[in-house]
Amino acid sequence: MTYFIDTSVIIYASGKEHPYKKPCAAILSAIEERRVAGVISVEIIQELADRFISLGHKEAGFRVI
Repeated sequence: MTYFIDTSVIIYASGKEHPYKKPCAAILSAIEERRVAGVISVEIIQELADRFISLGHKEAGFRVI
């Protein structure tokens, strides 16, 4: 099964300490290690760019993307 990864998973995984940070990071790690299949769309990339730029964290956003 392949899972669609929403913007919020990436935001929580890359953000400040939050109850969702570790679970979201675990999801991304599982994808990176190919234990789980995950996909995103170009819209997710756009949402991430918009969010980080609006917060004044353009460079951090580009690293995350």
